[in-house]
Amino acid sequence: MRIPRSLPLLTLAASALSGPAFAQSAGDQPAAAPAGGIEEIVVTAQRREEKLHDVPIAVTAFNAATIQERNITDINGIAGFAPNVTLVESPAFNSETTIAIRGGVTINPAIYWEPTVGIYVDGAYISKAQADVFDIADIDHIEILRGPQGTLYGRNTLNGAVNIVTQKPTGQFEGNIKAGFGDYGYKTGRLSVNLPAWGRLSVKVSGLIESRDGFITVEPDPFHLPTTSFPFAHAPTEGHLDSLDRKAGRIAAKLDITDDITADYAFDVSYEHDLPQPSQLASISPAIGFPANLYIQHNPQSLISYANGSYEDGGMFEDTSVRSHALTLTWDVSDELILKSITAYRWVNWSNAIDLDGTPMTLAATELFDTYHSFSQEVQAAGQIDRLHYTAGAYYFSDGGFNEGVQDFFEEAVRYYSNYGTRTEAYALYAQVEYVPPILDDNLTVTLGLRYSNENKVGFRAEYGSFFVQGFGFTPFLTQIPSVMAQKNFDAATPLYEVKYNISPDINVYAKYAEGFKSGGFNGESNSLIESITPFDAESVDEWEVGAKTRWLDNRLNINVAAFYDQRQNMQLSVFTAQGAVASVIRNAGSADIDGFEFEMQALPQPWLKVDGTVGYLNAQYNRFVSGGVNVANDRAFPVTPQFTAHMSVDATLMDNDIGKLDLIVDYNHSDAYYYYPYSLSKDPAVNQGYYAGTTKASPLNEVNARLRLTDIPVQYGKLEISMWGKNIFDDKARINGIDFGPGFGNLTTAYYNKPATFGGDVTFKW
Repeated sequence: MRIPRSLPLLTLAASALSGPAFAQSAGDQPAAAPAGGIEEIVVTAQRREEKLHDVPIAVTAFNAATIQERNITDINGIAGFAPNVTLVESPAFNSETTIAIRGGVTINPAIYWEPTVGIYVDGAYISKAQADVFDIADIDHIEILRGPQGTLYGRNTLNGAVNIVTQKPTGQFEGNIKAGFGDYGYKTGRLSVNLPAWGRLSVKVSGLIESRDGFITVEPDPFHLPTTSFPFAHAPTEGHLDSLDRKAGRIAAKLDITDDITADYAFDVSYEHDLPQPSQLASISPAIGFPANLYIQHNPQSLISYANGSYEDGGMFEDTSVRSHALTLTWDVSDELILKSITAYRWVNWSNAIDLDGTPMTLAATELFDTYHSFSQEVQAAGQIDRLHYTAGAYYFSDGGFNEGVQDFFEEAVRYYSNYGTRTEAYALYAQVEYVPPILDDNLTVTLGLRYSNENKVGFRAEYGSFFVQGFGFTPFLTQIPSVMAQKNFDAATPLYEVKYNISPDINVYAKYAEGFKSGGFNGESNSLIESITPFDAESVDEWEVGAKTRWLDNRLNINVAAFYDQRQNMQLSVFTAQGAVASVIRNAGSADIDGFEFEMQALPQPWLKVDGTVGYLNAQYNRFVSGGVNVANDRAFPVTPQFTAHMSVDATLMDNDIGKLDLIVDYNHSDAYYYYPYSLSKDPAVNQGYYAGTTKASPLNEVNARLRLTDIPVQYGKLEISMWGKNIFDDKARINGIDFGPGFGNLTTAYYNKPATFGGDVTFKW
């Protein structure tokens, strides 16, 4: 059996849970469905094409048609569709997303942090949370893999991976153009053109523009505080915040160098200028000495802010610039061997200025300026010899970044400067084999895999200081911490053991054991010299998983279940302290156990009606959480771990005739409440030391999205599509996270909320 040489280097791993029925194979056309049943989903499991029903690792996939049908414009659009997966915007940042899978999460987006969930674009690793919300304008499909992916997928896939695959050039002149509109001044335009082939060269050009006015109204100070009482007070900015202005472009080229050697190259560029979501003041102690309690949002559903802008009242902003190159070389050597090389380079420039207190005063405001780049190189050999499939490879990764930061507090009475950098150099070797022994009628499959990773981390602090001005009881002084640097090596071997048995063509079961690894590092944001050069250790997870995939009623009903049990060691937890500055301490808290269950159902009760549903359950608890030398495991919250998540989707064809095809799609997403920081569960200040997890707890979320599409409308030179859509149509403004600044700031606590209801429409012409 020859493995197609067109498969991407990093491919969709196998799945125990087949995912929503709307997640078809790559491209707009569904795979053939047996006897008119649910469409068969084809994935590149273990880097070769296989039916999703036949492969045993949890994954949910969204193809180009799904992305278009549901008006998904970035990674946040897939939130809620996969069980035990939570995606939420980082507090105050629009271009960064917190991704949690099966209880594993990295809640700090700073560049010295490694994520617990890896993001890949055409096999290129997106190594940081900053700028992970992007639209490369021409996505073919998105895949969410759950559980450790440490053998084939590589770095920091401790809890899973998100794999984004772009559309490749076809060599035929075809394309589409789209124009969209919506409330809050929403406008979008997309263009994708496949150019005719020039000999062996095919080229595709894509572009996107998208903009939206702000959701949050910024009003003048209703209390008209006299500036004589507060000499550093600012006049508030008026207008709207939480807006969007995004542009992206892509050039993709495919060259068939010979009949057996292919080169795929892509250049992506994106620019985004946002006015970020401002804080909504939830609570504060009057003892802080400023009348901030006047601005507490007692009706957060109104989403009104009194933000003053930045620390110099220059206005809030968030700017992101991303450029990337990727080159994949594929050599189809023989029926038994395919060689691949993938090379990627990525640059990110990111900066922002945010108000963190939600008042016209500058009680807490920051400005950050980051520059970051990464390089990766992977070579791979894959093939099949008789009953044995194999994949082996070597991986190299390096990156570097620097942050310049300014923080202002108490009406600029206190100012901190924080300049730090990080570097990584990583190597890995991996191999995985899948063997079908000549017993049990070839229904048994055994898979073994192993990856060895070695990473060298460097952290350095260029400058960290503070300046206190007179007028608020502080003695003026200036402190400067000299430049410091430290480095440390981290390594691990992560195995995979897997057994699958086909009870019948429609029922198979499996059992799996896998390990995951995330390297340690250095806390660049710390306001302590010792803390900044003290490494935190690597984190690891051991996961056991069992599952079954079943098809019933002539493939009109699919029911898939999985259960897992994780043992986590040396958990890296960012504990936000705001002691003197907006900073965090990082602790390897100890160990924790997480168990869970995942259920997915796809049904086709009528040829015109599809129904999909998922349910995820999580139970997480610490075994050891050491704070101040004491094990406080029973008194610490697990961050971003909702106990239940659920999704229901209905796709009904209301009309299909010569005029066109009319479909109504409705999606319902639910998430239980969850904590955002690993603070104390006790309300007693004597126990929690001023940090109570409940102050930043997210609310339960119940969101409904809908879309009405009239497609395949025949027009001259092509076909037309007209759609009307609504997101969060019942306007559920659930609290999604927040920040508690602790006793040093009078427990100033802010909140951030779900996006309000939005409605719009779009028109697409295809030729």
